[in-house]
This record gives sequence, C-alpha cells and structure tokens, in this order.
Amino acid sequence: MHPVLTLTGLYNVLEKLRTGAALTAQDKEIHAKGLVSILKQIHDDLDAAVLESYGWSDLPKGGTGGPPVISSAHGQAARAPLDGAEALEQQLLCRLVALNHERAAEEKRKTKGVNLASKGSCDGLHRECDFRAAVRRDF
Repeated sequence: MHPVLTLTGLYNVLEKLRTGAALTAQDKEIHAKGLVSILKQIHDDLDAAVLESYGWSDLPKGGTGGPPVISSAHGQAARAPLDGAEALEQQLLCRLVALNHERAAEEKRKTKGVNLASKGSCDGLHRECDFRAAVRRDF
C-alpha cells in the first residue's frame, strides 16, 4: 500500500499526462508508485475498443486532431474553433445523441431504422449536440 495514492491523485496525474502539463515532485511520486502510465494505456485501449464496438474507429484516438467544428444551427455565426479534445468530445456526444434517437425510434416503431449514428453525421441534431457550453469536464 502507498498512503500517498488516492483515486483523485491518480486521475489528476493522468490528466496532466494527457494535457502535457508539468508534473510536480508529488505528481512524479504518484506517477511512479501508482503506475499511472499503465493506467493511461489501459484507458486508451479501452477507449479504442469502445469506439471500435460502436463502429466509430474513424474518430481520432487520444483527443487530438478531432473532427471539424460543426456549424451552429438556425443561421447563427459559427462557434469559435474547438481544440482537438473538445471537437472529439462534441462529435462523440453528437453520435451518442443520434444513437439514442435511433434506438428510441426503433423502440417506437419496433423496426430497424436508418443508422443516424454511423460515421457520425449530426445533421439536424445541432440543438441537442451543442454540448460545448452545456457539458464541461471540470477536473
């Protein structure tokens, strides 16, 4: 057991690794004792497996170089450019909303419909997919 290790500490160091932030001496201790690089690899492998299971392996891995920004609905000006991680998160959330709509429609019809979530077009779902302001990860 390492009394210095907590889940919060492990995941704070993991977030620093993902963003490239400098590690403090305490972070380095947590990194070494908590095997945070292994934790990162396990999460990356799990993320890739989940994307593959949904058929969404076209999305970039690791939150960089995400898909282009989706313009806002109702003729409003396009949003400010998103960084790679924000664009990836928005695209994932759009696809999940589209998949949810598809499944709800299937349940209602009791038949299979058009796969709105495949390869991820969010056309027509902009109001529900405007997660940039609505959903934030505040770590």
